[in-house]
Amino acid sequence: MTIFSSFLPMMMAFIGGITSFSGPIYGAATLTGLDELITAYTERVVLLTGTLFILVVLFAPLVPSGLLNHARANWLPRLFAQHTAE
Repeated sequence: MTIFSSFLPMMMAFIGGITSFSGPIYGAATLTGLDELITAYTERVVLLTGTLFILVVLFAPLVPSGLLNHARANWLPRLFAQHTAE
């Protein structure tokens, strides 16, 4: 067991978004797919996954489930309001 495997569940939750129940599921799918993709080209999976984690924590704390919730709360009512006004 490595330190990477100890932090992997936390990374899945943060990358998927911690604002909803489905966020860690998105994160797990993202990290699993990323792991498979990176392994095909290089052995530096931990480096690239860690870099992705740092970028998500710094610049996109709502990705992706938070963005879906934000879109559902803000954009969809506007779209339906425009269509009903016409």
